[in-house]
Amino acid sequence: MNRSVTCNDGSPAGYYLRKSYGSKKWLVYLEGGWYCYNEPSCRARWASSSRLMSSTEWPKTKTGSGVLSADPEENRVWWKANVVYIPYCSSDVWSGTASASDTGSYAFMGALIIQEVLQELMSVGLMSAKEMVLAGSSAGGTAVLMNLDRISEFMAAAGSKARVLGLADSGWFLETPQIVSQQTDCSNAFYCNPSVAIQMGTKLWNSNVPKSCRESYSVNERWRCFFGFRIYESIKSPIFLFQWLYDEAQLTVGSGMASPPINLQHWNFMQKTGRDMRASLRNASVVFAPACYSHLVLTTSEWTQIQVRNVKLHKALRCWLKSQKALALEKDEEETSTEIPQSNGNTHTIFPPMLKPAEEMRAYDHDEDSMLMSDGSQYDLEMDGLGSSVFHDEWDDDEDDFRAQDDGTMATATLDENAQAQTQDPGQAWWWPWKRSSDSTVKAQKKNRRKKSRRSSSRRQSNSRRQTNLQGDEPDRRNSGKLKCQFRLVDHATCPHCNPTCPKLTNPFTGEDMEFLSFMRLFGLDLGAIAAQMGLDEQSLALLDPAAAMELLAAAVRGP
Repeated sequence: MNRSVTCNDGSPAGYYLRKSYGSKKWLVYLEGGWYCYNEPSCRARWASSSRLMSSTEWPKTKTGSGVLSADPEENRVWWKANVVYIPYCSSDVWSGTASASDTGSYAFMGALIIQEVLQELMSVGLMSAKEMVLAGSSAGGTAVLMNLDRISEFMAAAGSKARVLGLADSGWFLETPQIVSQQTDCSNAFYCNPSVAIQMGTKLWNSNVPKSCRESYSVNERWRCFFGFRIYESIKSPIFLFQWLYDEAQLTVGSGMASPPINLQHWNFMQKTGRDMRASLRNASVVFAPACYSHLVLTTSEWTQIQVRNVKLHKALRCWLKSQKALALEKDEEETSTEIPQSNGNTHTIFPPMLKPAEEMRAYDHDEDSMLMSDGSQYDLEMDGLGSSVFHDEWDDDEDDFRAQDDGTMATATLDENAQAQTQDPGQAWWWPWKRSSDSTVKAQKKNRRKKSRRSSSRRQSNSRRQTNLQGDEPDRRNSGKLKCQFRLVDHATCPHCNPTCPKLTNPFTGEDMEFLSFMRLFGLDLGAIAAQMGLDEQSLALLDPAAAMELLAAAVRGP
């Protein structure tokens, strides 16, 4: 393919693919890894992290974790989907269109890499996808915000009928002043004020800023579109936001600290960041934001354990995905309906008959779920009870009647003339369809007919009780035991790591799990100064229950 689309150093860009034959669902994941924005920062990046600027040392295969895993216990949403992992090697937040000849040094072609990869995937199944989720973490999460609408338009222009959705993890950064003096040269990308770094970067990268956002700013102000709270209102495609309220990367660039907060100034800044992050998400309609001190979640093995107000992340995601599918189904029914004029001047809507056999209609059935009402207001979706770890059986994937069997590895492909041959190498481990016996096929047909009958009945009953509020803070449990999707899940906890499901903090010297305050103290946190601010002595603070101590610390910072 197009060998002119490259990594920073001119080596070919590429991707990893785990193909799930028979599946119509695709997850395309953008790796994160910060950025560089001028000659000094790019030289420093090359010296410390050359794998983020070149493909020359990429392994031939890669085993995914978290949402990329093929293990149904670890990945309860996309374990048998087609999974694409695009390594980050452009250092431009996946926004650049500049060649090496344009810059006189490195190439910055992140936006072009995404498009080239998707173009190639069209020939290996993406074109017939029913759902494609563009996901990413950190810089990859910001890239989802920046590229989602463009990719949706690209897919539609190519003739794809896929639902294109976004999943942004830890990519919602704040445009806040630093508490340390700003570096004049910004030679260290980790401590340079993001506003300054992005301003320099957009020029060097020749960034492809979404039209819907850049029209709101002058040419010199378009860098502001890299900040989630600014670009969010202009995004047209459905997107699910995940954001730690006390994001470790945000605190690093904001405070200039290379470790957890170790003094009173840093501690107070952390508390303020949590409040600012919560406020910045006020207008986000679909968001999952735990009060934790961490960064990234999607590729961690414990991602399914994270909760906000008793709702697990993977269950919130699955509920949202089902609601988007139901919306698309409702839209398709409206577009294919026929309106017959009546004598009274009104119209009567007749839907075309279902011509597909039951076996092909599984796209419209899922477990025991009742689907979306015509106004999009209600999604009574079975979630096995909040906090439950029950996993649906092998028929859980509503669009795919296959069970994938594979070692979970993904084969790599580069964007050159041999790319397609590499992705189809019979020596690689691929997923193969699980075939049903004739008896199980008959049973499945009967099950589908029962589901269809229940779904129709549920729609009729729910039409009389439509509700418009999907943003309630507490779960809505009806007599049926089913739950309404909770799309706004922002943690009520007002202190870092007060949420008991936050990722464990680990002692780097012993490998043991630690409480948050003990972890901070290990890195030099001055508990004496913080205790004095609270009117306590350090010994009294140390004797408090860790959770109670955190609440007192947060209250002391907030003031009366």
